[in-house]
Amino acid sequence: MAADAQKPFDFKGIYSLTLAGMEFGRMGLEANEDADDYKAACDITTTGIIRVFVKHSSHSTVHGNSSGIIYETNYRTRNKAKYVKIEQKDGTFKETLVPPDNPAKRPPVPPEMKEGAYDPLTFVLAMRRELGRILRDGRLNYSQLFFDGRRLTRLDFHLEGRRTITYEHEKTPVITLSVKRSFLAGFTASELEDVDPSKPEPLLYIHYSDDERRIPLKLEVRMAFGTVAATLIKQCTNEESCLLGITG
Repeated sequence: MAADAQKPFDFKGIYSLTLAGMEFGRMGLEANEDADDYKAACDITTTGIIRVFVKHSSHSTVHGNSSGIIYETNYRTRNKAKYVKIEQKDGTFKETLVPPDNPAKRPPVPPEMKEGAYDPLTFVLAMRRELGRILRDGRLNYSQLFFDGRRLTRLDFHLEGRRTITYEHEKTPVITLSVKRSFLAGFTASELEDVDPSKPEPLLYIHYSDDERRIPLKLEVRMAFGTVAATLIKQCTNEESCLLGITG
């Protein structure tokens, strides 16, 4: 197999979410894809002392094939429950939001702007697939649209290249992408008030294993107050689940 070839994503893993080295959450991710069908699921929960102040949990799933894509997420933050369903078929989107948004506060995303966008879990798979393509084609940059049912964001990716990071106390070869985002539509005034166009946001760095599996080993954003990171701490076998038992 060529050096830059990669296998379809077949993965189960648990990530530790940290700020300046202190864990504040866990994320369980499972995904399986082939040429015609894919499924993925993700659980996220706050942990430790942070959970005392911000109790959050979510369970999300997606199933996509030639008939369409259905993404669903149930999440609860500070005892407020929300549900989002995104259905895609033939390039059109249908969203179900519970509770519904107030359009006077959150402007709806125009249908034409959603063309080519990915739901959050499909986005994870598409991001990895596109990495394989740019390595094959010798490109350095690409962009993708991210739609969570309420907000539309453009993510611009740059191939930083092959690097070595410290992972599990060892020097580990990785392929690194840097990512910056642009808010396009569906954001409330309060969500935008802290955005200063004259001060670019810190980049997100995604480190994939430098092998045909292309496992996302670590994601990190280097902030002034410390690095926010998601680090893979466990991979599960076919017989066990890496989800966290969150049901909604």
